Amino acid sequence: MISDRLVELGMTHWLPVLHTWLRQYRGLEQHIDCQEDWPEYLVIECLDTYLASNTRPASDAELGDALSRLDFLTWRVRHEDGERWKPLEETYESFVLDGVPITWQWDTELPEPAVTWAYFAEHLEAVKAAACR
Repeated sequence: MISDRLVELGMTHWLPVLHTWLRQYRGLEQHIDCQEDWPEYLVIECLDTYLASNTRPASDAELGDALSRLDFLTWRVRHEDGERWKPLEETYESFVLDGVPITWQWDTELPEPAVTWAYFAEHLEAVKAAACR
């Protein structure tokens, strides 16, 4: 589980952030043939890389950078009318309610890693602010 790995890495403040982020992609796995390329699996693999090397990310930015470059972020989805899914603005499940999804894989992440990192940073700040209350 993701939570167990975050505990081992001493980065439990990431749990609500990853939970919210991965919820945006729920359902996308039905278009990805190989289970090892599913969003949750790739997040676990990323965390396991740190655990296997007996290191932890040096910072939130390091972990955020690694997560923002995962392969499932190269998938694109659109409707027949051309409307494209914007993963950080609408969940996949919500987007597909409006029409039949057309999916394909590209060679770059969407959103760009810097945009995903900004999303992480915003949510991490909210987690830290809530912890201070």
